[in-house]
Amino acid sequence: MLRFSKIKKLFKMCNRAFDTVGSCNCEYSVPSDNKSTDKKSYRTVKTAEKIDKYLKSVPFAGKLVSEIPEKHLHLKQSDCISAFYLIDDGVASKIVWQIVKTLGNIENKLICETNAGFGFITKRLLWKGAKVRIYETCPEFRKKLRIICQNYVNRTELFTKDLYHLPTMSYIDKIDRGSRVQQLLNGIPTRPWSSDPAIIIIGAMPKNNFISYLMRMVVHQGEIINFGRVEIFAIMKSRNYQKLNAGPEVSCKSYTAFTVLFQLFFDYEFIDNYDRKAFIPYETNRKKKEKESKVVSEGEMCLVHMTLKKELPTEKDQLLALYYFVMQGYGRGRKRIIPTLEFHLLTSKILKKANIKLSIFTEFRELRPKEILMLFTEMTQNPSYHNSPFIALIESELLKRETVETDSLQEQNESEKPTIKDTEL
Repeated sequence: MLRFSKIKKLFKMCNRAFDTVGSCNCEYSVPSDNKSTDKKSYRTVKTAEKIDKYLKSVPFAGKLVSEIPEKHLHLKQSDCISAFYLIDDGVASKIVWQIVKTLGNIENKLICETNAGFGFITKRLLWKGAKVRIYETCPEFRKKLRIICQNYVNRTELFTKDLYHLPTMSYIDKIDRGSRVQQLLNGIPTRPWSSDPAIIIIGAMPKNNFISYLMRMVVHQGEIINFGRVEIFAIMKSRNYQKLNAGPEVSCKSYTAFTVLFQLFFDYEFIDNYDRKAFIPYETNRKKKEKESKVVSEGEMCLVHMTLKKELPTEKDQLLALYYFVMQGYGRGRKRIIPTLEFHLLTSKILKKANIKLSIFTEFRELRPKEILMLFTEMTQNPSYHNSPFIALIESELLKRETVETDSLQEQNESEKPTIKDTEL
């Protein structure tokens, strides 16, 4: 009873404290919102000044800073940036020149541009005769893009979503049985895997999530992969490119399962780099900077050309096994190769054919992607493979996925599905 009375007194004291918060005599008063607002606007103004200073060095940029939506003038942390926008028409000219140099004649070719922004790249692609599907989430930028589309009605389509957000849409579709991914890709022609890429994507890529999504879809042979191979001209941050191009000689933070799978599934090429200041929003200073690459520096953006390989590293029915083999090998901790393979196969009679020098202490992160593929190939050729615990793991993952897909195929009222195509053209 005594304890209850003490709690009751404490509760009353707290109530009195909250009732007096905000009064001038209370030392615990909550600060007004004006201070935070002033700080935010100050940072916005300083960022706008930096952008304006850069644009003054750009020919014919004019007063472009006044046309940038205010939300893109705020400094953001690197992990919070969902889209990059190009503000330099000269950089757009260089990018399109490199794309045409790589693809050849792009007249009547279907190109998907995401995060189009002011439309600098869009206009130059249209001048070259390409058909462009434009993906843009920002309403202010879509107004400018509609003006461009009015002059090329037969060769443009404008969508209100970001193509790089397909991983999120795919996940939500499985939860609410929607069709966002289908609507976003509707109208793209299907091509055989052995022919030219069915989808060419151009745009600034803030993160590598979209690449991870593509690799998962290759493994499961679904969604965007049903149309054919995907080709991407991505403008990305230098440290994101380092993760694609990493090897065993770099730190284990950069050389991960993502890197190994990317190099096995994609043909890729570094084309050029550009000033980071040509892309908004600007970022806050990083406390811990990663080591600079030999090719590009921390303050630059890279144009990277990547295409899904015509010849995948293994047969289609073995892609899922390869995917989980790599994920298991490069998971948490420093996993050693021989103990891991013995655990998967329940035998020690392995690694006879692979021409790789291994010891009992050799770790997965010490091998290159081609060597990892050699290990996987020999593991699948082992007589005990088909009855191993590894097969049971893969079958359980397949069962989970089939259950989710079966639930998502149930009927849904079409009238409740929102459109993602811009209809104000």
